[in-house]
Amino acid sequence: MEPMMPLRTLLPVLLVALPALPFPAASQAQTNPSGTAGDRPALTFSGSTTLTGQYATAPARSTQISEEFLRYQLNATLGIHGMPVNARLYLTTEPSFGRTSQQRFSLSASPAQLHVPLPVISWFRDITIGRSAPSYSRYTLHGTRVDGVSAEMTPGPVYLAFVTGRTERASSGAGFGQAGFTRTVIGGKAGGGSPDGTHLHATFLRAYDDPESMAPADRRPGLTPRDNFVTGLQGGLDLFARAVQLRGEVSGSVHTMDRESAEIDGLDDIPAAIRDLVNPNISTTVDYAWSLHARTDLSTTRLTGNLEWVGPGYRSLGNPWLRNDIFLWQARIDQNFLDRRVPVHLQARRSRDNLIQWKNGTTYTTQLVFGVGLRLPRRPSLQLRFTPYFQENAERGVDIRSFMVSLNSSHTYRIAGRQSTTSLFLTFQDNSAHMPALEYRRYAVSLNEVFMMTRAVMLRGAFTWNHARFETRNLTITTGEASATWQTGRDLSLSGGLRVSSQADYGSRFGFHISADMAAGVFGTLRIKAEQDFFRDDFEGHNDFDRSVISASLTRRF
Repeated sequence: MEPMMPLRTLLPVLLVALPALPFPAASQAQTNPSGTAGDRPALTFSGSTTLTGQYATAPARSTQISEEFLRYQLNATLGIHGMPVNARLYLTTEPSFGRTSQQRFSLSASPAQLHVPLPVISWFRDITIGRSAPSYSRYTLHGTRVDGVSAEMTPGPVYLAFVTGRTERASSGAGFGQAGFTRTVIGGKAGGGSPDGTHLHATFLRAYDDPESMAPADRRPGLTPRDNFVTGLQGGLDLFARAVQLRGEVSGSVHTMDRESAEIDGLDDIPAAIRDLVNPNISTTVDYAWSLHARTDLSTTRLTGNLEWVGPGYRSLGNPWLRNDIFLWQARIDQNFLDRRVPVHLQARRSRDNLIQWKNGTTYTTQLVFGVGLRLPRRPSLQLRFTPYFQENAERGVDIRSFMVSLNSSHTYRIAGRQSTTSLFLTFQDNSAHMPALEYRRYAVSLNEVFMMTRAVMLRGAFTWNHARFETRNLTITTGEASATWQTGRDLSLSGGLRVSSQADYGSRFGFHISADMAAGVFGTLRIKAEQDFFRDDFEGHNDFDRSVISASLTRRF
């Protein structure tokens, strides 16, 4: 766990950053030095800063939020002849329980948006220093945050991208955190065409853990430094003004579970450059993945189909959440009737694992979705969905059959000349599995109401009832909320509300909150909020506790 940043460390940074709050002069757009009428501004500056503090008498349940913290956030954009240069900064005194630091900074620019194109510089679609989340492809780098440098450029029909940096930091996994080593990635992408249209790109990714980033005494059992090399091709083809879109990807992965495992004999015939790149040893696996996607858009119809294969040994540390050992197909049709007032949705998905017969049994899953909606002017909207789900593994005696029906309705109407919106959500699920723990029926009702009592007063209410019936017990959870907001003017807004929840035979919670948003002159907008919660334990009888929270934030837009 990363130690908490002390206030004495954060405050000097804030003292430097906060002067931007009260002075709006820097936000004024600078006119073009040429002075020609109608010319676009050469420089613009806009953004916001927010300083937030909180004090609580107890930690929030089921979260890692600290009782006390101080946060500072800066979002600023400098426009230079149309090119946005974005600065993002986030500082907090809260500790980091995971392997990603809470402190964040990034500086990015999009030279391609320059009003005055410059050779080479205007090729860059994006340049980011600090934290970014580049997405190359689903099987290589996707959804992983990188602290480092990333760039994307399009010199003519050519597409180039590059990223290098750290995705994880070393952590022993103390508290709720995940243990792991410092992880570095280096990736690149090159080819022709835009990723959003017709294109053919080659991608590579190298990700590796640093064994020296964690002392052996701090390692948990089974924790090993990994190494990964992934390369692949992605292609897309748009036809008939994008009415038909085809996408495909094929990738290969070399994944080493433990960089410190024994080496493999007999690899002398492999060039040293390749051996150094993939670092093979007895824990290394090699596998591949591929996918095909097709979509057709007609006037009132959309057809979509997917095929996907991910081998059991396929790993990409650029997308650690990717499920492997799966083959699936999926088909979907979206059809609109009566001038798009009656949308119909049909979908089927089938998958299986155990692709190389290495498990004791194969699991098959099938999911169907049938949906129909009704959208009539000045009438309640309706959305009905029926979702059967089946999972079976004969060798392991698994046979799960689930059926869920949901109805969602919303309507906006007027009462005594005032606008009111009512939303209703109903759900029923029947789950049978020939296992007592997975046999249940669930019922859920949710009702939400928003009523504009006057132009200045808005009332909200919500009620939710969840009931699950198991073979040996029942579980019922009921929640209710009510709140009101009073906009007294442009400079002051007051709100408050109550919330209550109850879980039969387990406990209850009651709480209230009040807040005020007010203009603070040249300092921006000040928000103050106070909350009080009372938790009562009806199950064990000795876990009652109360929690008080007060927080304040100051936001300045420029």
